[in-house]
Amino acid sequence: MTDNLTLSVILPNYNHACWLEESLSAILSQERQPDELIFIDDGSTDNSLEVAQSLLKSLPYAKIIENEKNIGCVPTLNKGLELATGDYIYFGAADDKVLPMFFKKSMDLLSESPDVGLCSAMTEMIAKNGQHLGLAPAPQPSQYSRVFTAQQSRDLLYRHDSWFMGNTTIYRRRVLQELGGFSQELGALCDSFNCRVLAAKYGCAYIPQELVAWRQMEGGMAWSLASSSSEVKRVGLLARNLMETRYQNIFHKGYANRWYRRHIFEGWNFRRKLLLKTKVEAKNRSMTFLYQTLSLFLAFSFFMCMKPFDFRAAMQRFLNAHNNLVNMDNKYE
Repeated sequence: MTDNLTLSVILPNYNHACWLEESLSAILSQERQPDELIFIDDGSTDNSLEVAQSLLKSLPYAKIIENEKNIGCVPTLNKGLELATGDYIYFGAADDKVLPMFFKKSMDLLSESPDVGLCSAMTEMIAKNGQHLGLAPAPQPSQYSRVFTAQQSRDLLYRHDSWFMGNTTIYRRRVLQELGGFSQELGALCDSFNCRVLAAKYGCAYIPQELVAWRQMEGGMAWSLASSSSEVKRVGLLARNLMETRYQNIFHKGYANRWYRRHIFEGWNFRRKLLLKTKVEAKNRSMTFLYQTLSLFLAFSFFMCMKPFDFRAAMQRFLNAHNNLVNMDNKYE
């Protein structure tokens, strides 16, 4: 076992001041502290820098880097990779939070097999307000913490595909650098693609416990990718081509096509759920509007007009309007 392995933590941020105190405090309260903490602000227009400085200014191992202008998530990740000096590197998200024992459990397992490419764990999903939403869906390759060889990782990828959660992944820095860091062209797929390559080439470690909380919000990189069918197809074709050419010797034959079909299906399933959610929300808004309109109509008739009021006729008009709305929804389903 190697006990002197060092860990660098990179925390990119863009206009997430409202989450920073929670995310940074979660990092700073870890039992196993990082040896290096690099906070990179990507041109925020809120008070992110003030929040970060108030929490980090007294820590000798912490650095605050400010991009002159907004350069985007992937270039900022690569900038952090260039600046880091640790044996291992973790890329956090300013709107997520690490859970207790994340760094200790990950680094303890990595110290047993320091030559593997990465270590990952399970992720808990939380709402914008912090409400617990359950476990993020992903295959679970083991019921206990363990290390998989490169061959075992390739076999598992072919059978179950990826169990890697990007916000729980700690990379071996040198091999990530040799890979070229994160691909701008792959966008939101860049981290999961790197995980597949590094696991298939060097092996990986896995912890079947929820060690990071992932805040579910619209508009992020992964959400933007999955919500666009053309973007899902573009990055999917690019990743498949890389698997079949540059990395053909580390994946099982046929894996690239197998992965691509899964990737397209997952994108379609995400958009289906998003459309269903949108329709339900639209119907709820319509129903709320109808009830509010009826309430105002009743109040106006009773208190203002002081005229005889036919409640049965009013209810019939309301039910007719409701039925028209339902028929319209059914027409487009």
